[in-house]
Formats: sequence, structure tokens, C-alpha cells
Amino acid sequence: MDKERATYEKLFREIIDRLPEGQGPEIFISDLELSVISCLRVFFPNIQHRVCLFHLCQATYRRLQEEGLVNLYKGSPDFKLSVRKLWALAFVPQDRVLQHFLELGETCHEQAVRVYNYFREFYVDGRRAVGRPRASALFPPPLWNVRERVLEGLPRTTNSCEAYNRRLGTLFAKHTGITAFLTNYRKECARMDGLVARKVAGRRGPLRKKADRERDERIRTITAD
Repeated sequence: MDKERATYEKLFREIIDRLPEGQGPEIFISDLELSVISCLRVFFPNIQHRVCLFHLCQATYRRLQEEGLVNLYKGSPDFKLSVRKLWALAFVPQDRVLQHFLELGETCHEQAVRVYNYFREFYVDGRRAVGRPRASALFPPPLWNVRERVLEGLPRTTNSCEAYNRRLGTLFAKHTGITAFLTNYRKECARMDGLVARKVAGRRGPLRKKADRERDERIRTITAD
């Protein structure tokens, strides 16, 4: 699937056409695609739109690559900690993000200043222009702050969707014959119908790995303190 706005518009129209009247998604988690964000505001104006935490971290790491700071990130524990503290802002109360960001900026590694300036411009409170008020950030804290999601047991990332996308890529790989394609399609439809039926009946779905459950519980405990 491409990332053109027209493609997302077509997709969202299809979703709306297939939804029961008066019903719709309450929460939508996406990456940092501006086309998705703008389309959601049009087609689902009342939805809670949130950004995947992994993609926020990924975008920051790409900035490190652009600035030529990857080797420093890998080799300097102090510099690495300064960067990772930016990602930790996703877990603080949303109305305190700017306060904590400014506090971190006072003690960050000297080579991390460029990364902090980038993060502030795009994810905190925007660019500062001479003689003019600071413009709004392109992706403000309400989009990427995950504190409430963590406390409510909601996903922080789109990892489950990415995993399912990989599953489909395996089931319907290139050069799959028509017989195998139809067989896999029927099996997958039956599998998904079963999972939906379990959910509707209030039954628990497949358990996640114990290590993942324990990690999430530790994160929830720390975030709540």
C-alpha cells in the first residue's frame, strides 16, 4: 500500500461504508504519516488518534543518523541516556511534557543539543521564530504520549498490526499459486472469524508471552508512580 492521501481516503471511505450505522472506531494508532493524520481529521473527527511509540523512537533515531551521531549513541552511555530520556517523556503526565523536557535540556549531553532542538520543534512545542511566538509542533504530545494508554492497558505501538502484516506476507507471498492462495485465504478467514467470536463472547484471546506480560506490568507500575 502506498502512502498517498488519495489511497487513505479510499480506504477510510470503504471502512465507513462497511460499518454499522452509528458505529465506528474509538481509537486509532498510526505511524507518523501526515496523510493518515489529515484524513482521520476529515473522516473520523471524533476519534482518539494516537501515534505509535516505536515510530516516534524510530524517527528520532533517524535524526541521529542524519546528524552523524549514531556512533556516539552506540559508544557513549551518557549520550545514549540523554536521547533515551526524550523517549521516556512519552510516559510522564501529558501536561508536564514541556516542563520535563526543559529540565532534561539543562543537563543533557552537549552533543545531544541538536537532537533536543529537533525533538522540541517536531514533538513538543514547535519552532521558535525571531520576533514571533513559537509555532505548534507538527506532532504534539497528545499524539505520542502513552501514559493513559499504559494505565488503561492499551497498546503503545502498532507492533501487533506489523506482526499480522508479516503473517499475511507469508501466507500470500509472491508467486503463490491460485489454489494455495484460496486455501490460505479460507483458513485465515475462518481463523479470524473464530477470534472475533471469542472476543464478542467475552472470552480471552491467545495469551501473550509471559516475558511480554511481565514487562508491561513493570512499565505500568513505574508509570503509575
